[in-house]
Amino acid sequence: MVDVFQKVLLYAALAGLAFLLPILVAKSKTILLLQERLLSYWRSLTPFGRIAVMSFLTVSILYGGSKTN
Repeated sequence: MVDVFQKVLLYAALAGLAFLLPILVAKSKTILLLQERLLSYWRSLTPFGRIAVMSFLTVSILYGGSKTN
């Protein structure tokens, strides 16, 4: 019974991805604009600011991955 339930969930997830793919392609212009804005912000940072941002992201990812349920 669990195996059938897992297959149903897998097929539902695949159907959801197939449904969202055209939406993501249609909104790719928005994603490209966001990427360009983030890159321009990144280029405007000083070297110390870049190190600070990368350190913050690294600590956030490590802390978030180390939490137990």
